[in-house]
Amino acid sequence: MKFTVPKGSHYVRHLSLLELAVGWPKGVFILLEFGADALEVDLRRCPYRTAYADDLDCDDFRDSLAPLLQRGCVVRSEDIHQCNSKTIRALLINELTNRRKRLHDVARSCLPPSRFAEITGPGIDESIIDVHAFQIYAELIATNLMVDRSLECDATSDAPVYHHKNYEPYATLNAWDDLYLAGFRDVDLPDSRGLTPLMVAGLSPEFAENRVIWLVGKGASLSKRIPFSNTTVAHLMTSRLFRKLFEGLQFGVKYDQGDHMSPKSINYHKHTIFLFPSIRDCCTCFCSDGGCTTLSVALRECSASYLHQWTPSTTPSKSSYIFGLQSLIDLREETQERDHTIIRFLTFEALGLRHTCCREIMNIGYFENYARDIMDENEVRNIQEEDQHRYQQLDELVEDLKTRFDDLRLPIIDFLDGPWYARMAQVLSARDPYDEEHILQNRNNGIFLEPVESHDIPPFFSIFSSQIQDWKQKYPLPAMAIAEAKTRGVINRGIAHFTLEHSNLSYCKP
Repeated sequence: MKFTVPKGSHYVRHLSLLELAVGWPKGVFILLEFGADALEVDLRRCPYRTAYADDLDCDDFRDSLAPLLQRGCVVRSEDIHQCNSKTIRALLINELTNRRKRLHDVARSCLPPSRFAEITGPGIDESIIDVHAFQIYAELIATNLMVDRSLECDATSDAPVYHHKNYEPYATLNAWDDLYLAGFRDVDLPDSRGLTPLMVAGLSPEFAENRVIWLVGKGASLSKRIPFSNTTVAHLMTSRLFRKLFEGLQFGVKYDQGDHMSPKSINYHKHTIFLFPSIRDCCTCFCSDGGCTTLSVALRECSASYLHQWTPSTTPSKSSYIFGLQSLIDLREETQERDHTIIRFLTFEALGLRHTCCREIMNIGYFENYARDIMDENEVRNIQEEDQHRYQQLDELVEDLKTRFDDLRLPIIDFLDGPWYARMAQVLSARDPYDEEHILQNRNNGIFLEPVESHDIPPFFSIFSSQIQDWKQKYPLPAMAIAEAKTRGVINRGIAHFTLEHSNLSYCKP
């Protein structure tokens, strides 16, 4: 006897009987036979989710899932990314691919060609619809066309396949590989917020450098500007990667040779992700000449990471700052531009000048936090007007220091340790000290001086001079190790320090 399941009786605690039956093929078949609606099934709600599927024992899951997919159950990119079973993942990707192809065909048939081209842009026939899927679906619905519900796209609950938020930073990218082979090629297109997959990866709280490497390898652009900001993707990635590198130095993390943060991998990828080719943004901050570079962003991250470790009861390791700075220097090719950039940036920092750039990429968080931290034009203008009288001193100092550096021909770290430190100490010692009584007296007269006028000496400045010499003596790098590293082309001088077992800065197992 056949009968229809009464409306409302096929749900248990907001889960449909079909969702509860996933993993039990006979139960799914019976429920479908008696009228259960597969269109209402959301795999994310099922107790037996795709994340639990295992290739060694997935026959029942596959046999129960297949008829649901054929009848239009909801498939989201999250289901694919979380799936560890190659068999189940292939089933999901095949279904999503077929649905997107059908959506493409319906849109081609029902939308004016000019409107279709306006939405998708050029080259859509070479790729499966992904980033533009929701807009195309919404356009079809707006024409009052009855579209198969299995083709429905929800922008609020599902992201394009490469824009998926990263909740598991150490997860493999097998799903991305399979999706790319299936024809999903939107690796560099912005979503509805204007964010490309690289931007999403860089703004994710759980940062995973393997995603960055994968996307760059597939042609994702590093030079695109992030929405509402002057900074670029390259600057964002430099900040996140160097922060992770500095944390490894500080906390003594050891990375296996196969890890992307290992010395070998860092050196191999240094020209693509760890320190991108020198890209300038269009900011007007005086820490760099003509816009921030990826190197100046890494230098700022080095200083910021060092300062973030200060607490009322602890002082961060000076060795970690020096070690990070030396590694950063060695990751870049030795050029006059590199060394002049370092001199200008550290002089800017030593003078206590305020940055008007890159604040949004200095804090860990997702897009909402990033947008909140962007400096508006009025804030930038006010800071630069207040510090205007000090920029001339900065420019004069930098020109003098660059000339001395070029004449002396010292390695940059030795120049910072000697002539630069001596000159800056002379400049800073000539300043008026902070005088609270003077400030209070001026307030009574209607003159309000901000604490910045005290010109406090930044903590990182005390690292230089004898500190670097002490560090070099404490952590010497054997000449043989340097020669071997350079000969093999695997690691360079700064990164070779990572492998010294006798150094307390070497990576050790947690």
